[in-house]
Amino acid sequence: MKAILKGMVVLAGLLVGEPMLAAECNFDKPVGACQGSIHIQSTGGSKPSYSAEIVVRSSAPSCSKVEYYLDNTPQVTVIRGNSEPESLSGTAPISKKSLKVARCTAYEDLAMAISPQNKELVRRFGGCADDKATISKLTKYDPDAQIDDLLAFIPKAIKAHQAYEDSAEDVARLQGLLAIVKDCKARAP
Repeated sequence: MKAILKGMVVLAGLLVGEPMLAAECNFDKPVGACQGSIHIQSTGGSKPSYSAEIVVRSSAPSCSKVEYYLDNTPQVTVIRGNSEPESLSGTAPISKKSLKVARCTAYEDLAMAISPQNKELVRRFGGCADDKATISKLTKYDPDAQIDDLLAFIPKAIKAHQAYEDSAEDVARLQGLLAIVKDCKARAP
């Protein structure tokens, strides 16, 4: 039993250690609208210079631009995944009130052109098939995995990590991946 658990920990390590894949975006070809949002991570500064660390998010799975205003100054963030950190500076304190999203535009992701392989991913993973990084993580330990296989495997991997007192970061990554799989299951056709 210990050997099986140890093997699951190794597989889970491979699963959570997968680097994010960059989208291949064609920013000359808009494909639709999306929802943009801005989350303030931290603020600082004093008169006459203020700053903020923010995360700009898009509802598009990849390839989007979020246009927004900091007070009355237009800003644009190019997003290749679904979020991008930014640093802002201004002459007044930066708060939610001083930030306003104007528009979010989704663009073509060249990496996800519909191919026979991608059609199979859509069949197996529904709405998550448009996110290559997610699919790569979901199928790392088993290229033929189905969503239900992953829903059974990941909780066992979490327990194995906890049993071997692995880092809280590894457990948190697996818990995040489990949330992604559950979301995929909810969006599956």
